[in-house]
Amino acid sequence: MGYGDSEPVRWAEARKRSGPIPERTQGGTMADDALTLLQRYLEAYRADPRAVLAPDALIQAAGILTAAVPEALRPSQNQGVWALAVHAPAMLHLLRARELGDDGGADAEAAATLFGIIQRTTPGAVPEQVAPMAADPARQNLISRSRGVIAWEQHIAVLNTVAAGTRNLAILAEVARLWTAAIEQTQAGDPCRARYWARLAAAQVTRFELTGSAADLDGAIGVHRHALDAYFGGAGGGTGQPGSRPRARTWFRRTRPAASPGEVPPDAAAEVTLAQASILSGLGNALLARFERTGSAADLDAAVKASRTALAVTPPNHPYRAIELSNLGAVLLTRFNHAGAGADMDAAVEASREAISVTPEGHPNHQMIEGNLALMLRVQAEHSGRGSGAAGGGAAGGGAAGGGTAGGGTVGGGTVGGGAAGDGAAGGGTAGGGTVGGGAAGDGTAGGGTAGCGTIGG
Repeated sequence: MGYGDSEPVRWAEARKRSGPIPERTQGGTMADDALTLLQRYLEAYRADPRAVLAPDALIQAAGILTAAVPEALRPSQNQGVWALAVHAPAMLHLLRARELGDDGGADAEAAATLFGIIQRTTPGAVPEQVAPMAADPARQNLISRSRGVIAWEQHIAVLNTVAAGTRNLAILAEVARLWTAAIEQTQAGDPCRARYWARLAAAQVTRFELTGSAADLDGAIGVHRHALDAYFGGAGGGTGQPGSRPRARTWFRRTRPAASPGEVPPDAAAEVTLAQASILSGLGNALLARFERTGSAADLDAAVKASRTALAVTPPNHPYRAIELSNLGAVLLTRFNHAGAGADMDAAVEASREAISVTPEGHPNHQMIEGNLALMLRVQAEHSGRGSGAAGGGAAGGGAAGGGTAGGGTVGGGTVGGGAAGDGAAGGGTAGGGTVGGGAAGDGTAGGGTAGCGTIGG
């Protein structure tokens, strides 16, 4: 792709054409910092092409993006300077895409969008290989419509992928900071703002998944409630802890996504609705996890309420409805295991039946939902026949998807299924998006004695 010794010269020449940089302006300082960073990336790349894949490079790039992108899109005498400051993270993503090959799609998109910002003021600084994508009218429209936040979203998509593989808390801190900046950058009433709140809430949960800290779990619940209060006027279910403040961290029972970066829903109201359901579902997951740790019946009741509300705001026939139905069935089964109310068992079966009816055969989640329903029906029959809770006083739960065994757990022995799906871990820690001791892990289940049904990843 031609990123040799000529590239810094290309950048410097384009910078010169943009005009002199005022020595004492913030933009000039940022452009100088970006040039230094770019030269560092290129030197490291020449010595070892894989060096650009280091997580620290992405963290450094994030710091430049939050400062430079808004200014690069705001007409001013230093607009070109700010645009050139974007060049370092843009080149980083381009080099990463080259090294990652088929796995570098997210980096390629981020590079095209960042060079799309540069294209507006300094087209000579855009590498020929990416120029057509950068200048694409649809991409330029998206940059304008999002006020540049799309560039942050695409950078975050890469950060999330790296964080999942490295369990790097510093990267998660940058993810949270970027979503917070996106909320601040977006005007009140903009439907995208709801989605950014959903993503920030999800980031809080990811931190809990990695640390297993009770404080991080409380923080996850706090940021979900704060998101609901800030954008939707509440409706979260009722066990907020006094004085808990939102902090930032991503999702255990990985609820369905609020929207993909750059995705345009049919209308603004639809985007807001999906974000609201996503936040509610995440809140239900977090409350369920805290119940599994503390045994608080209030948290469990609030988790049921949040899950029911998430289902209520999800439009009929929407593809995410099956996720909400299955997750509601899981939390109701957990409450049945805890309190033994037959009505919860019946409602869990009903929700799972509906989830199966709206999930096509061959869908990745179909096997898990089917396994959950089979086990629920068995437990329901035993409960009806014996007039008691789960057989032998043990807990009942569903199978795990993609690695666990659907319906293969023991009823009465306090254990369920085949552990967590994929890389999720039971009880102690999580990997690959599973939950920690929270009853619902990624695509599978785990817990400490009482396990719930398998739940669906987004």
